Amino acid sequence: MSLNGIKPPDSQEEAFSFTVQQLPEKEYAEPTTTRTGRFNPFKWILSISSSNYLVKSFEDFFRWEGETVSKNSIPVILISLLLGGLGCAGLPFLEQENNMIRLWIPQNSDTALNYAWLWSNYPPEFREHSIILHGDNVLTPPAIQKLYAIYKSVYSIKTEKFNKTWENSCFRRPVVKLTGEILSSRRKRDLWGEESAEDEFGFNNFDENFNTPADFSINNYPQPYCGMVESLPTACFEDSLLELWAFEGEFNHISDEKIAGLTTKEILDKVNNWGYSERFLNGKYF
Repeated sequence: MSLNGIKPPDSQEEAFSFTVQQLPEKEYAEPTTTRTGRFNPFKWILSISSSNYLVKSFEDFFRWEGETVSKNSIPVILISLLLGGLGCAGLPFLEQENNMIRLWIPQNSDTALNYAWLWSNYPPEFREHSIILHGDNVLTPPAIQKLYAIYKSVYSIKTEKFNKTWENSCFRRPVVKLTGEILSSRRKRDLWGEESAEDEFGFNNFDENFNTPADFSINNYPQPYCGMVESLPTACFEDSLLELWAFEGEFNHISDEKIAGLTTKEILDKVNNWGYSERFLNGKYF
């Protein structure tokens, strides 16, 4: 019986040759030459990648690699440790750099040279660490309360090894803590620029007692000015809206209650009209 008009083969050899000859043309790799007869590298690469040649090459390589490693395991381990040790030899000389001038500006430029001279001769007294709270509107009770929560969490940090806290590491500045009528009188002058009938030092008329202005830190330096400043209580130098809700130079349970019960109107009034830092007890515009 014939199949599609083709006479069946009489032997297995004929069947094999028959099958190979009758394979569809699409099973063969595409020709790597163009119509003009020129060699096409792109088609050649595709023909290799689409055939078993590339797969067989990978299989042969990894087979060789596996056999080599298994037959020479100890030398391979020693060579790996040696190369890893050589790679780690430079770790003691690794330096972390976060200075933007050194990272992004050529070191032989005028800006870099001037900056290096300024840093070596007049280094800054302290470095600022900033936390920026962002949102559609940060002058709202939830935003101020979030800022206060971050503030308290920073002050609660303590290192495990040396038990260092933020208050042990921050730059501190003196705070002149005045209470009662003296503080009220001073705040009044800072806010409205007015003099009370009698200032905190007991002078009825300031202009009559001091005809020319004087700087107490110059005329009384180093003593008694330095002794007075060193005897004052200090606080971490900060620049924040939270200063508006401190109480007598510090944050305490009264500050907690004020911030917990804030309203948007109170926040706007404080920021726009108060002009006084309750943390450092001096005039300041926010």
